[in-house]
Amino acid sequence: MPNVSMPSVTVRTSLGGRDAPPDRDVATRPPRQVIGLGGWIRSVPRALRDLLCGAIRRRHQQLGRPLVMSDGRTFVPFRETIKDADGWNITASGAVLQARFHLRAMGPKAHVRHAIFRRLCIVTTPFFVGVTGFRSKLWLVDPASGDFAGLYEWDSAEGARAYAEGLVRVLRLLSEPGSVSYEVVAGLTVAEYLEAARLLADKRPAGAGEKEPLWTS
Repeated sequence: MPNVSMPSVTVRTSLGGRDAPPDRDVATRPPRQVIGLGGWIRSVPRALRDLLCGAIRRRHQQLGRPLVMSDGRTFVPFRETIKDADGWNITASGAVLQARFHLRAMGPKAHVRHAIFRRLCIVTTPFFVGVTGFRSKLWLVDPASGDFAGLYEWDSAEGARAYAEGLVRVLRLLSEPGSVSYEVVAGLTVAEYLEAARLLADKRPAGAGEKEPLWTS
């Protein structure tokens, strides 16, 4: 079990995320590794093999249960996809990736469009479950705002960040300007991340509101 405080965040830069802090060191950082559309397509044969043999499955225990994120916001999971632990790199330290976005014309009252999206988004599954390092994904929505989130577990922070860098480039084409952001936290499982976030929320004074999010775009 981790301490109440979150570990250091792997990514602390901004490319226009709504809640992200300003980026002041872009010129001094090395180029980012990116797993983009080409990498997703190349991973599809592996994904289909794993799906057909049952190594990728859905889990239902947390669906519909509100979950607190690192900044105090609450999201509700509507789908969970997990890869059998036999396919994980157990020597890696693990990492959590949270990506957030708000699709165009998908406000909190667009109930029909939300219902359609929650059913159709499953077609994206073969494009990420075969990517090297993937462990699991929780598909989340904030009913109050209409924001969506994906809470992933990866073998490593480097792999999580490379996937996130490609993902946000696609999400920006489909989402409201400034709504696409992500965080990567090294050294935690999703279960540990959620427990640490819950403990942080419990320690937050009543009426204090959300703390500055750790996640960036």
